[in-house]
Amino acid sequence: MLVLTRRVGESIIIGKDSNKVVITAISSSGGQIKFGIEAAKDIPVHREEVYQRIQEDKNATKEMLAKLKIAKFASNLADAVTE
Repeated sequence: MLVLTRRVGESIIIGKDSNKVVITAISSSGGQIKFGIEAAKDIPVHREEVYQRIQEDKNATKEMLAKLKIAKFASNLADAVTE
């Protein structure tokens, strides 16, 4: 992990050109730091807990689709056997 120190108003740039993300320290108060983040619209930016929830939802959706495919296959198989 790279650890950097920034003062309010200072920034960190990640990436380059149109794929860069600029993170700016906006304020610091009571143990909290506010960051401003500039990124292209096609670069998703999430808080960690939101990102984790998105990943959990994606995994749940994949599992549900797999179960639906198995159920449809079983139904088609049952229909084929009864014909």
